[in-house]
Parts: sequence; structure tokens; C-alpha cells
Amino acid sequence: MGTTHRIYIGSIQHGFDPTLQDASLWLDIPARLRGHRVFIKANLTYPTFRPGVMTTPEALEAVIKLLKDLGCDVTFGEADSGGYNPFSMDKVFEQMRLANLGRKYGAKLVNLSRESQREHAFEHQGHRYTFSYAALLDNVDMTISMPVPKIHMNTGLSLAFKNLWGCISFPRERLRLHPVFSRTLIEVSTVCKLGLTIMDGTWGLNRSGPMAGDPVRLDWLLASFNPGAVCNTAARLMQLDPFRDSTHLAFLRDHGWVPQMEELEFNTDWKPF
Repeated sequence: MGTTHRIYIGSIQHGFDPTLQDASLWLDIPARLRGHRVFIKANLTYPTFRPGVMTTPEALEAVIKLLKDLGCDVTFGEADSGGYNPFSMDKVFEQMRLANLGRKYGAKLVNLSRESQREHAFEHQGHRYTFSYAALLDNVDMTISMPVPKIHMNTGLSLAFKNLWGCISFPRERLRLHPVFSRTLIEVSTVCKLGLTIMDGTWGLNRSGPMAGDPVRLDWLLASFNPGAVCNTAARLMQLDPFRDSTHLAFLRDHGWVPQMEELEFNTDWKPF
């Protein structure tokens, strides 16, 4: 019998804290993260908060609180965003009052584009590519991805791995890497030491994401130390085929990053969600 990957799904209709505590027990988060240095990559890719587009402040606070209770050294943030229309992440932090959240729990808020930088190089199909990343990522034990379940007009879906696109420090580099998007996701995930994924399913985004779709209230949370398990499950909850409707998830599956559904061990039946 092959390896199984634990994954948690639960309702957040009565708040994040009890559901997150339940997920922590199922996934044994204390044993795996107590006292660790972690970076939380939320999805904050719009100048002002939009449901279905961005991680909710409530979800982010609940995760920071859980980690600080475990004695973790917590850093959280995002890089400047916007693609062809870049905007400063500092203004997003200010609008969402994230500095206050950091002070409340003793967590460090960072704009990855403003940090000291390092260069990562890789080869793909005989060509050399590079991107910049914040040096602080070399000093964390794990990056936690906190995406939302949303449609993406270019990549089909935007989930756990796509959320790390914002760990490439500069928007111009992301545009340059679009032709090797799928392979770059593997490189970024490796550099960031991607592990635990906690998907904020307060809202999903339908129709034409990642910015201008229709928000849909969902009220669930997905969590696993296997990001691909979250991606596979989230796509099916969105009534999509992850490997037909997303070329990058098919690529990641073929390279061993996304397990099949029969390899997943759930805390409860996922289908009613």
C-alpha cells in the first residue's frame, strides 16, 4: 500500500479558532512546528481587500495566533504585486492594518520586495532562468501557504502553489518567467520550503479570476502538510478537474508534487462540502 497524506476539512461557520484547533490535532501541527521559524504567505494581491481574491484577515489572525501559541518565530507578508499594473504591497498592509496584527502577536510583517535579496538560478529545457527572493526565506524552517480557492483566467486555478508566485520578489521577473510558469513553481516551492497549506475557504472566486470574478461564500477550511493534496481537493470542491483544467497542476502531478485522491486520508467525508 502506498503512502497516504493526511488532509483536514472543516466548516468555519462558527469561527476559525475551533476549526483550526481541530485541524491542528488531526495533522499533529504541534509536534511538527513547535518552536520553528515559519513564514506565512497569504494571498494579498489587490490594493484593497476583496472577498474571494484575498486571504481574510480573520483567517490570517487565527493562524498567527495558533503558531505563536506553539512558540513559533512567525514572519508573514507578501511581495509587491500587480503584473502589468504593479502596486506597492506596503499600501495593502496599511489598508488591512496588518502592522497592528503583527504587533498584537509579536509576528514580523515584511514586504518581500524590500528585503535583502538573493538570486536563484535553474535550467529548464536547455535554458537558464533566474529570479530574486528575499534572503530571510533561507532562514525559515517552513513556509505556510494561505491561499483562497479561486479561478484564474491564465492558470485555470490559483491555489497553494500559485500563491507562492508572490514570493518572487519583483513583478517584472514574474512576467519574464510566465513561459516556464509550471517549472518555476517547483523552484519557488523548493526555495521557500513550502510545507503546511491552510486554505482559507471563507470565500471562493468564480467566473473570471484572479481579480474580477464573482465571490462565492463557502465557509470551509482545508489544511495539509502536502500542498498538492489541498490543490487536488480544492479543485474538486470547486467542481473542476485539477489536471484537465490546470496545466500547472498536471505538470506538478507528473513531477510528484500532487498526490491522487485515493492517496489522501481525510478527517471526514469531503464530498458534502
